[in-house]
Amino acid sequence: MLMKALLLVLCYQQVMGECPRIPSIYQSRHDKTPGDNGYKIQINDNPAKYVPGQLYTLLLMGPTVLGRVQQFQRFIVNVESTEHPENISPQNVGSFQLYGDNHTTFNEECVNTISEKNANLKTETYFMWAAPPPGSGCVTFRAMVLENAERWFADDGRLSKTFCEQTDKDIKFDENDCCACEEAKYSMIFEGLWSKQTHPKDFPFSLWLTHFSDIIGASHERNFTFWGVDQIASEGFRSLAEWGSVRMMEIELRAKAKYLRTIIKATGIMVP
Repeated sequence: MLMKALLLVLCYQQVMGECPRIPSIYQSRHDKTPGDNGYKIQINDNPAKYVPGQLYTLLLMGPTVLGRVQQFQRFIVNVESTEHPENISPQNVGSFQLYGDNHTTFNEECVNTISEKNANLKTETYFMWAAPPPGSGCVTFRAMVLENAERWFADDGRLSKTFCEQTDKDIKFDENDCCACEEAKYSMIFEGLWSKQTHPKDFPFSLWLTHFSDIIGASHERNFTFWGVDQIASEGFRSLAEWGSVRMMEIELRAKAKYLRTIIKATGIMVP
């Protein structure tokens, strides 16, 4: 009976300890290559700090070299307490959630760790992270990326990212800021300057192809934003930019309804 109890304790300590971010001997027999080679962990919308309990989308992606994104085969990503690296318990560092893609799965050997589902070449992988409860402090995401049997990178540079908790002291309010306490009305004018003269390259040759997409937007709280310069675009923005469709953008906005005041929509404009 004592022997069984001892074995249980040893197994539990192994699971709760730090998860090694190294490839198996069957994947690579080479030492880690220093640096990050341009690989990085990116948090969608690039927030400065996390709000306890909120869900975030993260991205592990490769660098762009000569117009092409570097591909990789395998990866490991885990999250740990910055102050106590041995602590990777979901109750203290949050928990991962997966998108319905074919790239990512939960790591069977480590707590709160994700890795590749297969060795197919990939340029990026998305996953979600639910932030821990208040008082959890800072967490650090760390990743290992294996390009091939000869080259792999881990923890260095942007393959480690520290994300700290937002507290009441981080929320600043300036009484001189302009805000509407009850109801406000705004007038918005859209002026389309896109024409064959201003943008002659690849301008549509058919008039029926020449139009602006529908307009989508929202009025919202001061501390909320759904886009930003140098940030990774959401799937809604991607759909709007590539296909001119606002449907997914509206879905994303409505999912953030608690931060919004009004959804703004308007029909697209035909140039002629």
